[in-house]
Amino acid sequence: MGRILAIDFGRKRTGLAVTDPLRITANPLITIPTHTLEEWLKDYFSKETVDEVVIGHPYQMNGEDSESMQYIQPFINRFRKVFPNMPLKETELPMPSSPYAAQKASGELYLKSFYESYGLNYVALRYFNVFGPRQDENSPYAAVIPKFISAILKGESPVIYGDGEQSRDFIFVKEIAKANIAAAESDYNGTVNVALGKSMTINQLFDIVSDVLESDLKVKYLDERPGDIKHSLADISNLEKINFKPEEDKFEEQLRETVKWFKEEMEKKN
Repeated sequence: MGRILAIDFGRKRTGLAVTDPLRITANPLITIPTHTLEEWLKDYFSKETVDEVVIGHPYQMNGEDSESMQYIQPFINRFRKVFPNMPLKETELPMPSSPYAAQKASGELYLKSFYESYGLNYVALRYFNVFGPRQDENSPYAAVIPKFISAILKGESPVIYGDGEQSRDFIFVKEIAKANIAAAESDYNGTVNVALGKSMTINQLFDIVSDVLESDLKVKYLDERPGDIKHSLADISNLEKINFKPEEDKFEEQLRETVKWFKEEMEKKN
């Protein structure tokens, strides 16, 4: 039986830990400059029997990749090219960056611990960028779509922070409801990302919203907000474990339904 090697990848320095040959215990091994990692791994694999490598895949609690994945993913791609016969497993550990996110992380851990200790079945759903009717544009958690729609309906230029080339994985609220039902009826225990598994840039989104609303308003670009993630794309492979597949290629139809609701709400207020 070979060891399991764990990699905590960092831009400048990378930490490594390893199990004993029987995989009973795991201990810190070394921290090295990241630019030396590939050569270090070649040397280590030549001396030790390693059956599997585990690398942390940090997520936020809304299911989106952590900002650090833009540096980790190229390493993963390179690893699979240089070491094609070495199994590489990505762990999906949440990396909460706020008390709100930490509270969600603790909820998932409680669910998992009750399952492990008492056999309590559970499914933790991580929603990506949800949109649809009844979304509060003024909520601190409101997504970009209701903000775009509301601004255009008011004759105001929508705001985009940064260059607009950041991307998001959007999913309609009715698909979320269907996923909830599917999860409740499934026998799967674990965490599931709920999204389409497709992304579009904020600039592309603005063009689509403008077309639906037949608007010629120009967007207003402001400075990028600190901490904003550049790209977000969900791994939705676990959706099949709850027997659910979101409807694809209906984004514009769903957007029109959302716009219709916002228009009706605005008419009520007027």
